[in-house]
Amino acid sequence: MSVCDRSTSPSSLPQSPRGWARRHDQTLHDRWRLKEALGAGSTGTVYRAERLDGGGDVAVKVLHPHAALGTTTRARFVRECELVTKLRHPNIIRFHALGELPDGALAMVME
Repeated sequence: MSVCDRSTSPSSLPQSPRGWARRHDQTLHDRWRLKEALGAGSTGTVYRAERLDGGGDVAVKVLHPHAALGTTTRARFVRECELVTKLRHPNIIRFHALGELPDGALAMVME
């Protein structure tokens, strides 16, 4: 019996008219370009993104439009970014930036 479906194929990711799973090729801060979606949860989708300076790949967590409408969820997302910048541990992600994609979606860049 499967407890959790770990499928990350684009067809298994949440869809919307704005295409949460189809944000590829948008750029953030002219430094990172979104590639494919890696996985999705109730409030956001995580994408693989490439550094435009050739420095390798990063992960970008993008808040879903419906989640960004609520000020509580948006504030929690920003707070998550603030907190992770203060933590240093090998098992905790390294935070790079918080910003908005060209379509207005809030995004967090991390290793």
